[in-house]
Formats: sequence, C-alpha cells, structure tokens
Amino acid sequence: MLGIYARLSREDHDAKSIENQVKSGIDFANRENLQYKIYKDDGLSGTLTIDKRPNFNLLLDDITEGVITSVFVTNQDRLERNPEVWFHVCELFKKENIKLYFEGGKEFDLYDVDEMFIGSISSLINKRYVDILKKKIKAVLDRNVKEGKVHGIVAYGFTKDNNGYLIIDEEESKVIKQIYDLSLSGMGTDSIANYLNEKNIPTRYKKLGKGQYKVKDKYNGSYKTLNKKDALWKGNTIRIILKNPIYKGKRLWNGKEIDVPQILDTEFWERVNDNIPKNANNSGKKVTYKYLLKGILKCNKCGRNMYGRSRQNKKDHYYQCSSKRIKNNSCGNRSINIDKIEGAVWSRFFRDDELMKLIEKDIVKDDNKINEIEEVIKLEHKSLNSLINKKDNLIEAISDAVISKEDAKKKMESIKNSIIEKNRLIKDFQLQLANAKNSQELVKNRKKEFESFTDKLSFLEKQKIVNKYISEIYVQCWDNQTSIYSLIFKFKINLIDEHYVIDTRNDILLSINDEKFYTSKFFNANTNELSLFHNKDLLKYFFIQPSGKAVSVPFYIDKKNQAFFLHNTIIPYGNCSDWTEKKILAFYKKNPNWLSNECGLSRISVDKNSKDYINKSNGYLDFKSKGKSIEEWIHFFLESSGLSELFLH
Repeated sequence: MLGIYARLSREDHDAKSIENQVKSGIDFANRENLQYKIYKDDGLSGTLTIDKRPNFNLLLDDITEGVITSVFVTNQDRLERNPEVWFHVCELFKKENIKLYFEGGKEFDLYDVDEMFIGSISSLINKRYVDILKKKIKAVLDRNVKEGKVHGIVAYGFTKDNNGYLIIDEEESKVIKQIYDLSLSGMGTDSIANYLNEKNIPTRYKKLGKGQYKVKDKYNGSYKTLNKKDALWKGNTIRIILKNPIYKGKRLWNGKEIDVPQILDTEFWERVNDNIPKNANNSGKKVTYKYLLKGILKCNKCGRNMYGRSRQNKKDHYYQCSSKRIKNNSCGNRSINIDKIEGAVWSRFFRDDELMKLIEKDIVKDDNKINEIEEVIKLEHKSLNSLINKKDNLIEAISDAVISKEDAKKKMESIKNSIIEKNRLIKDFQLQLANAKNSQELVKNRKKEFESFTDKLSFLEKQKIVNKYISEIYVQCWDNQTSIYSLIFKFKINLIDEHYVIDTRNDILLSINDEKFYTSKFFNANTNELSLFHNKDLLKYFFIQPSGKAVSVPFYIDKKNQAFFLHNTIIPYGNCSDWTEKKILAFYKKNPNWLSNECGLSRISVDKNSKDYINKSNGYLDFKSKGKSIEEWIHFFLESSGLSELFLH
C-alpha cells in the first residue's frame, strides 16, 4: 500500500496546499494502480521531531507494522526540514524496503551514494532556509514592537490603526474596565464569564460573526474547529485578561516590557490582581484529588474534554463535560462516576495478554531508572526541607511581630498545602523506587495476581501506563438513561477501537466488540455472571444466553460515534453494520426461534409499548396471510425501513 504524506506549516504561504499535495499522490497511485492511505499534518513545521508530528509518526508506525510498502510526498521539504529526521527516515525506509517517490512519480534511490549525498545537502539547506527566515521575521517583529506596532491578534480592548500601531478600542476598553471592577467586587472568573454571556456582551470572535477558529486540546495537542459566531466568554479567558499587564500600559515582549497606551491605572491593576486569590472558594470542602483519566476522557456528544470534580464526602465525585462550565451552554451529556469509569478503564489493561506484556516492559528492572528515582527523591526532600524552613521562619516572624498573624495567614496556608502535597509526591516516588527494585516479583504470576499487582503501583505509575497506551476515551449516556453509558476506547498502539457499555448503577461492563461481560475487582468485586440473569434494567437492552455470552438489542453507531438502540426491527441483535441481508436470512434459517411468530421481528428487539409495534406486526400478519415467505418479508422490511441503505453492507 502507498502512503501519501502531505504537510503544510503556517509559514508556507506560497507552498502547495495540502489538498493539491494529496491530489498529486492520488493521481500517482491511480496511475500505478496502487491502493493508498493518506497522512496529513496541517500547520506543523518540518523542523519538528517525529513525535511532534502525529500523522507523520503514524505513517512510520504503519511502515514498521508492514501496512505501508511505499511512500509518496511532493518533495523532500514536505517530508522534513530537519537533518536528524531525514537520516532516521532513510535508515527506516532501507530497513523496511520502502520505496520513496516525489512529485511526478520520480523514485528517490536510497541506495545511490550520490542521491543520498544530494538529499542530505538538501536537508541541511532546508533547515538553513527556515533558520534564516525565522531570524529575519524575529528582527522585523522586534523593530515593529519597539515602534509600537502590532502583528497578529491584538489583545481584547485594543485595535490597530491603518499604519499598524496599537491603539485603544473605546468600546472594548469599557468591557475591560467592567471585568476588573467585577473582579475587585469579589466575583470569580467563571462568574464574570457567565455574567458577560447573560448580558450578551460579544467576544471578539462573536463580533466577527463569520468564519471558524481552531482550539488546541491542551492534553493531546489535537485541534477542533468551532464557529466564531458561537464563541462565548470563558473563565480562563477572563483570567488571562486580569493577569495581562498590557492593560496597565506594559506589553511583554521577549522578556522585556514595552510601553503601550494605558487602559487602567497601574495602582488599580495591581489592586485587582492582589485581590484575585480572595475570590477563590476557600470553604475547605473541595479536596485535592488525583484524576487518572485527566486529558483522556472526551464527551462523545460535543467532543469537549471531560474534567473531574471530587469532594471529601464524595457527594460530588464524577467526570463531567467541560461544556457545563459555560452557563446555559451544556451539551446535555450526563456526568459519570469517577470510581466506576476509572475502575472499568483500569480493568481493560488486564483483559488479555497483549497490554499486560507491554506493562511488563515498563516495570522491568532498570538500574538507571532506580538511580534516577533516588535522585528525584533527594531533590524532593531538599524542596520539602526548604518549605519547612519557610514555615519556621514565618512563625518566627510572627512571634517577633515582624508580620501580623492576619497578614501571614494566607502565606502560611499556602506553605502548609505545599508541604502536604510534597509529602504525597515523595511517598509516590518511594513506592516507585520499591517497585523498580522488586520488579520481577511484581510481574511474577501476573495472571493470577494482577489485582494485587496494581495495588502496589503508585498513582503516577498507573497514570503513566494509562497515558502511554490509551489515546482517548469517548463517553456518552445512552437513551437518556441515568446509569448506562457508551465507552469508546482509542489506543496509541496498534489496537482497533473498542466499544463498551457500562451500567454504573448495576456494576456491569459489556464489551460490544466480542459481546462478553467482564468483571474485576477494579470495577466491582461482587459482580458475577449469575447476577446478570436477574438484572431487570440490563435485560431491557441485552439478552444473556445460558453460556454466559451476551447479545445486545440491535443498535447503530452514527458518524459522530454516538450509539442508539433500535427496537422492533428485523436485525437479530448487535451492531447493524455487522449484518447484510444474506447474513440475516442465514441466521433465521439456523435460529428460527429468534424471529417472533406474532410480529415477524427479532425477539430481543420487540417493544410492545412502542408506537410502531402495531403497524409493523400488522404488516407482518398481512404479509403472512398472503402466503409470502420469510425471505420476502425480510427483504421487504429492510427496503421499506431504509435499513439496507443506512446500515447494511
């Protein structure tokens, strides 16, 4: 298979568009009668290392896995502008016998000494071109900034004149003053954002109205596209505005302060910033909680990140969609209990040998790792002693009346919290050190003792394992049920996506991929296969056979990976996309009892309370009275309901 790679960095204004690069590759593939797979990195520089270019990295992984046997790229500078990357790619291509083609289908001979020499020189020239370009751009920008000019996006509250000089936007500057006034009055950043949204005060993007913008996921670096007309104020935006010294007339540029027009009095700006910590919730009810799935969980309904909330009494203890942070803008997806989802995710690592073998490699004894952890512990102890000394010095300052108790209260609380967190961190590293020294014991008899194995891992070790192998997990509540969720696992390693259903109320985890139930200590130690047969909530959606294997009510997954159950259908069970008319006919010939004699529908899909049940059953009885066959009924049902076109292959 041919791998077509295309790249366009932000500075490549005159380069061919990604679409044209891809088209050239497809034309070549069609001309040579080759199957192909497309890999695109948009907005990424060729000087970046391989791990910073996700689709280039994926291309190389597919080469190693034997999926890709040849590569097309329009020219060498699309492939790289980094000599180290060039040499690595060439060695890999030679090792895996990969053919490399450039624009026009010209093959680059990796074994020709002269071609390799020219390629290496080209790589150095490409890098030099980028370095010189960056140096020139930096010099121009430095000069413009010193003259009071601006480039790119201007901070809210400002605009630029026809000559590019920074000036105050009178309308937006009023909003800036309002934000600072609200903060000084004691309002938090999220509350200020909600207030501005309620008053229909538009953001900069919303004022533009047209177009789209990209938002980078801070956890995995991916981008999603949003409409500018829908842009709302957010707490983080308010926080950035409050902290930005540009509003007191000081623009930061390369570590230096440049004088600019002043919206706020300096003393007022300082007073507001000193007051910000007082606006935080200091009730003491909220606790520091370590979230295993931070940055991994995604809302399958709107695509946003899900973040954790936890309190001491666990009354609030869940991951929820970040859309709920924006007043009146929640996507409606339900929150999911932290213990249930983390337990189910951690259980997945021990379902088969594949992931467990990978974990063994991470835990294998390594003297360098032991020395590294020991050095980290020493540094953390040194940092802890420094905090303790600060605490003692502060106590001494209070006793000597150098500082009042009231003035020292906030500082003392901060130091105490830092000491608590530092002690937790040291304990975690100490546990990692013990595990590193006793790694062979940890993985011994892993199949029988994997549960006790994980009990001995520190939180950071667990988090490292989860983040290393799982890319994203999409979560969505099914059919507005309060406890049944769809989970879609996406991996960083060569595993297909896995789809699960989790019932958090009844402690049940079902794999849609292989239609099996899984139980473990991490999810619920008391759950077993026998309890499934008596679960009325679960039996609305799944049928458990005497063998213990489960099949679900027919469902389909749309293009957004949202799952929906289908009731009163001819499809026997499970995922609609797994069935064809031929397979359905063969199934009912082998399993005639699965087809209801009363209504001609799959027995496990029958829902007599549904409005369409009577129509469908009457249609079947009419069909039957005319002496038509089951084959004809199945064909008629699929065609008339549109299932053939929508789901079936």
